[in-house]
Formats: sequence, C-alpha cells, structure tokens
Amino acid sequence: PALRAIWGRPGSLAARNVNRDPRRSAATANALMLGLAVVVFFTVFASTINRSTAGTTSAGVRANDVVSSITTEISLRRPSLQNELAKVPGVKVVSSVRSGPGKVSNDPEAKIGSVDESSIGSVWDFGPITGNPEALRRGELFVQHSLAPNVKVGDRLTITLPDGTATRLRVGGLFTNGFPGFDAPAYLLPSRRLADPTPAAGFLW
Repeated sequence: PALRAIWGRPGSLAARNVNRDPRRSAATANALMLGLAVVVFFTVFASTINRSTAGTTSAGVRANDVVSSITTEISLRRPSLQNELAKVPGVKVVSSVRSGPGKVSNDPEAKIGSVDESSIGSVWDFGPITGNPEALRRGELFVQHSLAPNVKVGDRLTITLPDGTATRLRVGGLFTNGFPGFDAPAYLLPSRRLADPTPAAGFLW
C-alpha cells in the first residue's frame, strides 16, 4: 500500500514483483548495495590519497616549477639538464633530488637518496626538524620521520648503496615534510655518498 500511495502504478508493479519472488528481489538489492559500497569505498580512498599527497606537497614546496620523472626506474639521466634549466631566463635556483635502489639495516623497503645541500632549502621546506638541520653537511643521515617512526637522532644505520657497498652512518636529523611520490627517498644521504653514476635525479626544482 505504501508503494502504491507514493509512486502510484509503478509502485504497485514493484510491490507485485517483490511479492512474486522475494529471493530474487533480495539478491538484486544485495548486489546494488554491494556495488554502491565499492564505489563509495574507492571514492573515499582516492580522495584521501589526493588530499594527503597534496597536503604534503603544498606544505613543503617552495619552487615555482617541478620537473619529475615518472618513477625511479625512468630518471632524469641527462647530465646537462640541470645546467640547461639554470640558464633559462628568470630561473634563479635549480636543485635536484636524487634517488636510487639501496637497503637500510632496519628497513629493507626503504628508499634512499640525496639532495643538493647548498640549494635545497630555497626550493623545499622540510618542516619541523628534530636534531641538526645541517646533518647532511656534517656527513650524517637525514630521515623522514613519518616513514621511519622507530628511527631516532643518534642511531647508527647500515646503508647498502646502489653499487653494493655498505656504509654505516649516524642519523643527524629527522624531517617532517617528505617529497611527493611513492618512490621518493625517505633516507637522505650526504650528496658525496651518492655521486654519479649511481642514482639519477628524480626531481628538479
């Protein structure tokens, strides 16, 4: 009666269909609810990822433009690219973020990399820092705290470099604003430790 009163003839037909085969109607309703739940889940998930990435990037970036490779497997390997960009009229600073395969003693899935210590501060804000902000200049590790919550300033970690050699470095500082991208390095080494031809630049700011 309620369906008839609200939707008239279509409501009456719907009520008859439900009464004719309740199991089929229930299965259809379940399928619709499941489909709706999947759509809502992925919509919320995508929105959360976008907000998280955008928030991190907007919090750290100071540059006007960013040149990025698709993944660490397709790096900006042309050695002259950074110098070419620096010569473009109006460009004041060009700084690179380098990354490469490696291992960290306490984190086998870790991403390692390096930055230009002299210029990175002009194009990227690391946010609140625990420890020494000059850690890289002092030859120490600089670690993104959110991706390595168990790492503390003063810890000594064994780093396996892309060429297979291992080195032990002290953690000199922890930073807050990590670089965008799932392949971005969370463990930054002094640039002299990752000299060419091992890793290549993944970002140019």
